[in-house]
Amino acid sequence: IIRVQPVYDEIESDYNRFFRIKKGELWGWVDASRQAVVESQFEEIGWQFENGRIQVKKNNLWGWADRGGTVVVSPDFHSIEYINEDSISIVNKNDSWFLIDAKGDKISDEYDAIQYLSNKFYKGLKDTTWTLFNIYNFVLDPPTFQEIGYNFNYNLLWVKKNNLW
Repeated sequence: IIRVQPVYDEIESDYNRFFRIKKGELWGWVDASRQAVVESQFEEIGWQFENGRIQVKKNNLWGWADRGGTVVVSPDFHSIEYINEDSISIVNKNDSWFLIDAKGDKISDEYDAIQYLSNKFYKGLKDTTWTLFNIYNFVLDPPTFQEIGYNFNYNLLWVKKNNLW
């Protein structure tokens, strides 16, 4: 049993030895061993660590911090989502969606929307058409599709063009 003096306004657990702690209006975290304690300093935080990182929000913008609370990707984004084992993230900044790498550097074109498919492939929407691209920003086909679908079980891709699949 870990005993701690009551000092937090809220404590929430992800059931994986990680606890979100809130003091006042700010969030931090602690692990069950109390070895990694990050005092409440963020407006919001994610629910779990992914590749040793967690989403953090400061000044209404999102970034990434490591387990020790060091910000590793500056909170510059209106939305940030973890995607793959290479720490590639889909981000939104000023209504433009694009990919960033582990350092926060932009690695793709900008789109109206981006969705992760699989195997490091994404689909990006510009106006009313979708394009397929990978993490190296290699566009696999000109953006001419009305929709792109993917079946994860069979690694099958299908596209809609001229109202036909």
